[in-house]
Amino acid sequence: MKWLKKLTNAFRRNSMTQPSPVGATLRTNDLSFFWFLVDAPMAMDTLLIERFHDAVIRPESIIKSESESTADKWITQQRLGAEGKGSGEVPFVVKLALKGKFEHRETQEDAASLSRQLEIPRTPERLLEEIVAFYLLNFPDRVLRVDPVSTKVFTADSETEQKYEILDETCARPGPRPIVLIDAPKLTKIMPIAGEFMNGKLDVVYDSLILALSTADAPLRRFARGMDRDKKAERWKELADRFDASTAMQVLEDAARRNDNARFDWVDFRMAWGSEGFPSPLHLHMVPNGRYPTGVFGHAFIRRAFSNGVRIVGTLKSGGDINVLAIYER
Repeated sequence: MKWLKKLTNAFRRNSMTQPSPVGATLRTNDLSFFWFLVDAPMAMDTLLIERFHDAVIRPESIIKSESESTADKWITQQRLGAEGKGSGEVPFVVKLALKGKFEHRETQEDAASLSRQLEIPRTPERLLEEIVAFYLLNFPDRVLRVDPVSTKVFTADSETEQKYEILDETCARPGPRPIVLIDAPKLTKIMPIAGEFMNGKLDVVYDSLILALSTADAPLRRFARGMDRDKKAERWKELADRFDASTAMQVLEDAARRNDNARFDWVDFRMAWGSEGFPSPLHLHMVPNGRYPTGVFGHAFIRRAFSNGVRIVGTLKSGGDINVLAIYER
């Protein structure tokens, strides 16, 4: 895309060259989509983010403290931004727009006798920002931006619209696991399928959803084992055509009430792909580990996604399966 080409050109310039205010503004605008990461997400899989960050970026060390003595003081820092300046308060999208360069610096200086302990923030939000920045800089072809309503897919290094098949094709190519940014506008249909509660009970919410959306004259038909692709597509289309966000929200919250108002350990959803039943709806797997009330997934996720849209960051598996890292409101 244009913003990535401009960003790449900026990297090729002399590292001491300061961008003009106009150029910095243009690059910031080019990165405007990624501003949604500078927000508190409605839900996160914090353990998955931490493990994925370490697996992909593999930091050699994490700064936990800074010590000084009457001898020399050594400070090692990793900074992202204009020539490494700043202390991390500026969101990564601004730093990418200004410079877009990771820097490791080690300095030596005289210091008076002093000993102190500093806590270095390493929150899941910051780790996720660094993951996205790392991919944009090093593996833009493995960053997939998806609109499930208009059925559009783009990679971060191209303005060419891709087909749905690019999801599996990217998974099949060697490289780190692809990440997907689902830019879901209003009218997005998110259907609760199943979940396991913290009390260990499993609830197949799909059964309740089928029943709630059925009528006496037109009952919805369930899936059956061994069903071929055309039949599956037919069933998914029937469910998507009958979908009602308020009903789906209520069904999910009723499942929690049936299970002693327990919270979800994990919960799965299906996100309809366009208006047809094929390809099958994207499979969203979320592991909240009991940290969020059911209403977050019922109202803020299902209902607001239909009325306002939602943004999701996840890791992509083959078959349109996504492990959700974080969910953001529009």
